[in-house]
Amino acid sequence: MPRRERTTWEARLPSSVPSFSILLDDLGHPPPRVIARTFRVTEATVKRWIKTDNPPLAVLYATFWLTSWGRSTIHIEAENAAR
Repeated sequence: MPRRERTTWEARLPSSVPSFSILLDDLGHPPPRVIARTFRVTEATVKRWIKTDNPPLAVLYATFWLTSWGRSTIHIEAENAAR
């Protein structure tokens, strides 16, 4: 099956994202209460995400952009756009 072309917005998504646990390591292990408040979910939901290392994809992407990898990606894209 041929690979389909990525749309403009899909091309801006990272091609690979570390696991949720690794992203949380990079952020200094914020407490579940803080993560729950950030994503407007219950603390029990966040604890389940942490236990299974399997948050919704939108949460995984949002968390990625807060990490050093996400900030680095944004910085590189901004530099490339300025050229």
